[in-house]
Amino acid sequence: MRQELQQGNRSIFSRPLQLALAGALKRQRRADGLRRAGVLRVALPGGGGAEVCNGVLQSCWSGSSAPEQQALPLGPEPPGCDGPLPHHLADEIGVIASWLDAEAARVRVLHCDGELASPSSRLPSFVTRR
Repeated sequence: MRQELQQGNRSIFSRPLQLALAGALKRQRRADGLRRAGVLRVALPGGGGAEVCNGVLQSCWSGSSAPEQQALPLGPEPPGCDGPLPHHLADEIGVIASWLDAEAARVRVLHCDGELASPSSRLPSFVTRR
């Protein structure tokens, strides 16, 4: 702590804690956004696609056939779109949200029950400036 004060950090929180807080808020924002989308059906390049319900993968398909014909049921019962996220689903929703963020330019949204939007502003870093 003394070393951080000497380096110019005047915050009551250490730099690693500030970075962890910013990361946790980013993950929460991403998970909440995916849960608000409700039923989300996306198509992938080259055929195939996936259906996500409140952030949980419900089915996927490959090839050019209709999703209803080849859907493979997956995943646990999806959580509600409001309220606390059950801890056993946090990793799955995080992985799906990260994948959608990374592949946003390649996937095509076929259906969305709720709202699907990206935040317009970045979260602050919470790291004090020198």
